Amino acid sequence: AEPSPMCITMNMGLVHRQMNNYEQARHLFNEALQKHGSTTDKTILYNSIGGLKFQQGNYYEALNNYLEALKLTTDQSLKAEINQKINLLNELLRR
Repeated sequence: AEPSPMCITMNMGLVHRQMNNYEQARHLFNEALQKHGSTTDKTILYNSIGGLKFQQGNYYEALNNYLEALKLTTDQSLKAEINQKINLLNELLRR
């Protein structure tokens, strides 16, 4: 199966995030949210946006995106990974 438009745009955003082009990554992630994709694509996208927001020090925004990803996923290992990130953010936000 071909990747969804959401997945393609998200992957371009991930490349920009790796290259530290955070503004372009943010733009592409927001664009990806407007496109059609599976629930799995949306979960990965919200998880990716959470990671970008975390890297930029926007902990509340990161937390909100991780919570969105958590709501969408049924994958137990991904749930565990996202919960670890949420717990870390809660620790950071308590300080």
